[in-house]
Amino acid sequence: VGHSERRADHNEDDAIVQAKASAAWRAGLIAIICIGETRAEREAGATLDVLSRQVAGSVPPNATPSNTVIAYE
Repeated sequence: VGHSERRADHNEDDAIVQAKASAAWRAGLIAIICIGETRAEREAGATLDVLSRQVAGSVPPNATPSNTVIAYE
């Protein structure tokens, strides 16, 4: 969930990504949460700010290493 194209082309924000991760758990799946900056954000030196915001907003509070993978793309 949270793939860059879904975030950019379908306006999926961090709250939607967090809800999808929780839905994946309810379905018995491991959630793979994608994070990543755009080229413009990287070139502006905002990579760490963007990634920090995405992790804080996209990863549900009850995430553990056994039910969640965070993928940087």
